[in-house]
Amino acid sequence: MLPDLAALDPDLLDSAALDAARDPWGTADWWLRGNALLGGAPAALLARGVADDLLTEAARALREPY
Repeated sequence: MLPDLAALDPDLLDSAALDAARDPWGTADWWLRGNALLGGAPAALLARGVADDLLTEAARALREPY
């Protein structure tokens, strides 16, 4: 079953936080690989109904300086 994408935060859906226009492969990698902050791959968690604000927070964490 596919998640309801209409209910997602638009910033997350267009991957602005991930800078998809500059790095589309990096954005795809973020969605499909495990994420330590989330405890799993964002795409898999989305399919299980994780709150989009958690996904948005994890995506924005990539832009934070180390």
